[in-house]
Amino acid sequence: WPIAFAQVFAAGGFDCVLANPPWERIKLQEEEFFATRHPAVAEAKNKAERSKRIQWLSEGMLAHQLGKDLGLPEEAKGLLAESEKRLYAEFITARRNAEAASVFMHVNGTVTDQGGEGGRYPLTGVGDVNTYALFAETILQIKSKTGRAGFIVPTGIATDDSTKLFFGHISQAGQLVSLYDIENKEALFASVHRSFKFSLLTLGQADQANFVCFASNPNQLTDSRRRFSLTPEEFKLINPNTLTCPMFRSERDAEITKKLYKAAPVLMRDPELMEVDGVTKVITPGVNPWGIRFMRMLDMANDSNLFHDEPGNGRMPLFEAKLIHQFDHRWATYTPDGDSRDMTIGEKQNPHQIALPRYWVDEREVLARVANVPARVSKAWLLTHTEGVQSKTIPEEKSLEFAVASWLAGQILREAIAPATTLEGLPKNALAQALHKTQSLLDDRFQPLAQSLRAGGIDGNAAKKAFSSWCEDDESPLTEGEISQIKGWLTAVSQHSSNTARVEALLSLVDGWMKQRSPKWLMGWRNISNATNERSFISAVMPLCGVGHSMPLWSLNASPQLAAAFLGNTSSLVYDYCVRQKLGGTNMTFGYFKQFPVLPPERYTSVDLGFIVPRVLELTYTAHDMKSWAHDLGCTNDPYPFDVNRRAQVRAELDAYYARLYKLDREELRYILDPENVLGADYPSETFRVLKNKDVNEFEEYRTQRLVLEAWDALENGTVQ
Repeated sequence: WPIAFAQVFAAGGFDCVLANPPWERIKLQEEEFFATRHPAVAEAKNKAERSKRIQWLSEGMLAHQLGKDLGLPEEAKGLLAESEKRLYAEFITARRNAEAASVFMHVNGTVTDQGGEGGRYPLTGVGDVNTYALFAETILQIKSKTGRAGFIVPTGIATDDSTKLFFGHISQAGQLVSLYDIENKEALFASVHRSFKFSLLTLGQADQANFVCFASNPNQLTDSRRRFSLTPEEFKLINPNTLTCPMFRSERDAEITKKLYKAAPVLMRDPELMEVDGVTKVITPGVNPWGIRFMRMLDMANDSNLFHDEPGNGRMPLFEAKLIHQFDHRWATYTPDGDSRDMTIGEKQNPHQIALPRYWVDEREVLARVANVPARVSKAWLLTHTEGVQSKTIPEEKSLEFAVASWLAGQILREAIAPATTLEGLPKNALAQALHKTQSLLDDRFQPLAQSLRAGGIDGNAAKKAFSSWCEDDESPLTEGEISQIKGWLTAVSQHSSNTARVEALLSLVDGWMKQRSPKWLMGWRNISNATNERSFISAVMPLCGVGHSMPLWSLNASPQLAAAFLGNTSSLVYDYCVRQKLGGTNMTFGYFKQFPVLPPERYTSVDLGFIVPRVLELTYTAHDMKSWAHDLGCTNDPYPFDVNRRAQVRAELDAYYARLYKLDREELRYILDPENVLGADYPSETFRVLKNKDVNEFEEYRTQRLVLEAWDALENGTVQ
């Protein structure tokens, strides 16, 4: 561009750029390539079958393998085989060109022209590249600083993970003038699917950006009720990790959402990183007030070999997302024929009734994934149980003794560097002394464990490196009692004991640790949802069990009381309203969850917890299998009755209370419950339409709205405690 338009770039670039870029993936799509060239390949039932047919094509044997050359003379068969080989050569050339182009697009570059490898697309040469994103970055590059650019691209330019660097750059650099998002419902583009979303994007100097989202025709772009604006600071407030664009239906939705984020920060703020001289450095540390961690326990496909079709000794039920709902771990159950159904109210009113799973899984598989121990310990423990204590096939570095020894070594080194809490910045001589002390203590007091480390190659310089790594990585320190148990184990298994007896005794010891260090209950959420469902963020507390990947789990560094408040927060209407403003698809990913506004633990007073915790307990402790959860919340009574009307009242009180904690007023809460009730039927937004329709069909009124507003008024008047 600078060579072709030298005079333009000598003046700083183009003053105006207008474009309608192509929307094509760089990666060669096999089905698309063969659709017109050889449908027999394109129509293969799956990827594996298509690959097989392409291989036959390369050999000139596709028609023969499919039985399509029957009756042809030998000469014709030869010509057919040659044509197949030529087509295969065309395919290889096209694939090679696409791969080469992709490599070029992904060459590392920088926006500032400092560092990197000179790549042309530092912002959009990411992931599965699409040409519209590359054109967008080119437009940004050729536009002058004071110029303007307008072009049509898919709305993914503002919301997708692969383009977040581009959109974050233009939003933070004051280069985003406007984005007008249009759904193709009215077939403005006849050849484009009606569910597709595209945007009119304008770049140029601007202090804030203007938006319209979910429009279906250009006339709606002038509707002031649909228009909202965001400053660079507000992008960082709402989506600090990705800087992508929140998609609001109306100006009122944007203003209320901003207010929610000012009242409560995002759940987790990622650290800001910068690469300096090839080294990634933390510019701003991350913030995680809840100390939250995420986990997917068991994959329903990849771990299916671990599943059993019936219960048995030492087995736990395998929960799936469909079995739970808000404040309800018995939402659905499986039937003996393998189908699932909602549990009846009568079943839920029986505190002994449990939800039947489709599968069961060994308790050890669950404990190995949830116990608060280093991963190498849980893996070695599970491997020892699987292979047996007499196994000769377990490498030393994967043995249980080695794993426990590494855990202990990290603990000893942490104590040796005290009062320092990290090795970073520790003087070299102090670190050398601490490492020497660690090795000496292992040799003097825990000799069999020290020998296991040496047998696994941890000695000399390798020991220094390994000890340092274990010291920094282990976030689950051994207790004094556990270290005493290790000493007792060493005393009990004297040198006269066999290796088998020693490992058996250690395995028994670790068995106890795995149970003691495992939670007695779990919390998780459905990862498939939709912004137009009755409710979007569906989470629950459940007894310790196996859990499929459709329900990711979270764990908190917080008391059970605060965990109950966290669950109440994520199940509240106000929180769900914000989720619906930001959920762009059907997959409730970790990335979405981290950027939802969650009240931090320090916001809860003893008065708040006194109101929230008993109500969350009443809603969740309705069956005996939740006794451990109730016990942790200080309750020793029998489960609460599953009273539908009482539960609706309690939930309404929690919804009203959380609205107050988010610093909303009554009119804003009314809007969240039903925009039509506040601003009229033609207002271009909706919140809980499905919930409202369900209530009206069942109760002939929007009962949820009435109960929540009554609870709000009662809290205002001090008539509910």
